[in-house]
Amino acid sequence: METIFLFATLALASGVGFVILWRRQRAADREIARLRLLLESLERDQVGAWRQVRVGERVSEKKVVALPGAGRIAPRPTDADATSHEFSKGLVLAFAAAAPAAGAFFQITPAWFCSVGVLIGAAMMVLALRRDWSAAAWTGASVAAGWALAALLLAQNSTFVALAMGAAGASGLLYAKAKGLLPGAAMAFAMTAAVLWGGASTTMISAYGAAFLTLVAIAAVVGATALRLEGLHFAAFAAALMGLYVLSGQPDAAIWFTPAASWSGALFFAVMAVRVPQAGSRGASFAGTGTLAPIAAVAALHDARHALAAPGMAGLALVLVALAIGAVIALCAQRRTLSSLRLSHWIMGVGAFVAASGGFILAIPPPATPLAFAMLAAALIALSARFDQRLWRVLACAAAGMTLLESTVVAGLILSERAPWPAWWGLAAAAAAPAAGLFGGAYLARRLKFTRIAGVFDIAALAGMTLAANLAARLIFSAGATLLQPVGFAEAGVHVTIWLTAALLIAPRQSRIAEPAALLLSAFALAGLISAAGVWLPPTWRTSGAALGFLIPSLGFWAHWVFWRGRGRNLSTRLSLGAAAATGAGYLTLEMLQQPAMPTWALIILCGAAFACAVAINFAPGVTSPRAAREHRARRAYARN
Repeated sequence: METIFLFATLALASGVGFVILWRRQRAADREIARLRLLLESLERDQVGAWRQVRVGERVSEKKVVALPGAGRIAPRPTDADATSHEFSKGLVLAFAAAAPAAGAFFQITPAWFCSVGVLIGAAMMVLALRRDWSAAAWTGASVAAGWALAALLLAQNSTFVALAMGAAGASGLLYAKAKGLLPGAAMAFAMTAAVLWGGASTTMISAYGAAFLTLVAIAAVVGATALRLEGLHFAAFAAALMGLYVLSGQPDAAIWFTPAASWSGALFFAVMAVRVPQAGSRGASFAGTGTLAPIAAVAALHDARHALAAPGMAGLALVLVALAIGAVIALCAQRRTLSSLRLSHWIMGVGAFVAASGGFILAIPPPATPLAFAMLAAALIALSARFDQRLWRVLACAAAGMTLLESTVVAGLILSERAPWPAWWGLAAAAAAPAAGLFGGAYLARRLKFTRIAGVFDIAALAGMTLAANLAARLIFSAGATLLQPVGFAEAGVHVTIWLTAALLIAPRQSRIAEPAALLLSAFALAGLISAAGVWLPPTWRTSGAALGFLIPSLGFWAHWVFWRGRGRNLSTRLSLGAAAATGAGYLTLEMLQQPAMPTWALIILCGAAFACAVAINFAPGVTSPRAAREHRARRAYARN
């Protein structure tokens, strides 16, 4: 049965070879005919007659001028000779492809003659480097693939088989580098798949695994040598990921997964470190694989609980990866300007930021993580002063966002009472210190004339301070027992007032997004107060101090009315005045309801009068400032022009 299968495989390979040879022979015949016509036309143009006239007599002599070396031109082969020659080549290749099958009649182990068949395919690929044997490339790829498939289906797991497959794949990569990409890539792909199949069926820690690693390394390096071979580099990266996935599910992974993952990350990082400074903007693909490979290796080792199972060790490894990528960027800056790198620069910069962010989150305890991101944001602004690139400013804004995100995480731990540190210490470390760092970054950005970045940093710092103030108010009202003490209406009013104060601090900033952000935060505060009045006020309106939930926000709305009136924003001015008057009337109403000795009719009259005054004050003269409104419209017209 095995012999029948082998002969069927060989027949299929031979048929494929003959078809390829026949098509190549027809193409060669057409090319020979075209070249013959071209040569004849050149000979007609270059062979001419000339006359030599001697002194005193007329002698005409016809001479032929030949091309240099024309006497050494060999006789032209006929069509029959060319066809016979190509047919002879086909017979030789077919005989070589089927020759190893004779080993089945001499009781030779199938592993040996299958290996010989794979090596014959590799020899055909090498022979195809000669111009007159170029048809042997596809034949060699099909022969090697057929014999490799036969060896795997017959479960002939031999070291010699793995070595033969590795040699065949290397010959395909050699042909792809020297001659043509497609036949060599097909051979390399078939042999890589074969050794991966063999390693998956047995173990990757074997000759199959060694051959697989060798082919991946050669393909990664060969693919990085020329832009037309980039596909080989990407294929090597994908194959490395597949190999690690196969190895991770085998028993040997407990020992060998760490060096294998480290080797793969180091391989593609080394290719990036060499090729990106040379290729510049054309090395974006190498920058992508070289950045992603070490990050993925560290993540895989941490997730699989191998050498980097501890979060601190994994975080340190990611920080080292970020520093290594930064070193490559510095090397590129020495050879060329960073702006000339284009996409490569962005890929490496974003990769370094992602690696550093992951390292901070894993290695630094939560209370100090926001401060680390705030320092990173300030460092990126300082780096932008040295290398005026948009990338560093974008990453600085991303670091400011990560600062707020980590501050929110720390606040969540404090509110859930799961923080292993004192709540007030965590509040200072997670909100107050990062806000100071962000204000420092905003000052530096403003000195460097990065107005928009300074505005973003100011808003981020104020948002951090707002979060800290809200968290402090919650700790004060709950006496530290955030889960036991529910939120009351008075506390909700304090939170709304904090948001209104933050909006007043944001609005005067010299940034285009300052006023829109302040208006949005004010609208959010008003919506929050309305929601609090519907949720927390009904069960607590008779309690002492509930009226503070209206009084404190009323003061904030009055301050907003004064501010927006001076800015000439009529709509914001009227909304702030209406909210201030309504909340003031609500405070007076709750205070009067707390007086049990007051008659009911008096309560009704006084409450109605309070809300009537709140409505009437909106129609009083001088509510808005016409002069400030005109100045505001003039500023907007000047900005548009």
